Amino acid sequence: MKALHYFDAAARHRSFKAAATELGVTPAAISHQIKALESDLDCPLFERGAREVTLTEAGRRLREATEPSFLHLEEAIHAVRTHVARKSISVLLGPFISGRWLAPRLGRFLSANPRVDVEFRHSTTARLSPRDDVHLAILFGDGDWPGYAAEPLLAVETTPVCIPAVCPETLEMLKDATGSGPTLIHYKDREDWREWLIEAGCPVHWADRGIVLDDPNVAIDTAAAGNGVALGAFPLIEPEIASRRLAEPFPRRVKSRQGYYIVRHRNAGGDPNVAVFLEWLRTLR
Repeated sequence: MKALHYFDAAARHRSFKAAATELGVTPAAISHQIKALESDLDCPLFERGAREVTLTEAGRRLREATEPSFLHLEEAIHAVRTHVARKSISVLLGPFISGRWLAPRLGRFLSANPRVDVEFRHSTTARLSPRDDVHLAILFGDGDWPGYAAEPLLAVETTPVCIPAVCPETLEMLKDATGSGPTLIHYKDREDWREWLIEAGCPVHWADRGIVLDDPNVAIDTAAAGNGVALGAFPLIEPEIASRRLAEPFPRRVKSRQGYYIVRHRNAGGDPNVAVFLEWLRTLR
């Protein structure tokens, strides 16, 4: 392999001296390896001149084989080195916090850590199991995941949200126990709205009505289309409020009993890249 490597360099440069400079060896070492190769093949590969060497017919045929082979070998080595050098962090999380809160901020982490890749694995359940082969999870809950280490990441406050045009009437309907009531948009079940109405001092029976959806993104989009009132989770939907896509008819946000947590296996190893990602997450609190 060394002889072929030296031959390839000499053929490219048409000079033993230039090949030696490229490879960091002496011209004599180049000459020795090529002579050994010529002896093994039992034919000359170069015609030696005073200033340069030129390939013989046999040398040209060998060069036609070595050039693409060394190119492919260099590409393979580069690919292996790149794969080894890059590190990937896998994160299990819900699509709601992923798209509306974490993904828009991720560019700052990637810019500061260009050799680290982040892989999001989306799940709508608030669970982490041994089958989930991930470094960490960002889950919504009360902080109790038996067998796992959990630390608070993001507190959540909730309040009704609707299109700005119906804010005044929505506020009145939420307060009025005898009226027709607003069309409430529920996520998964009616408990979140029920708890919010009790905490805000509004008629709780409004929670028995409305649309039930299994995707929080769809719930927000349904409210933004003017089809009802959703329970907005802050700070996740702050961009919708800032852009006036949605508005808050009620002058109060209620702190949720649950929030977003960083959840990890208790026996997780000390991967330095995961540690860097964790520290970055903590700065977002």
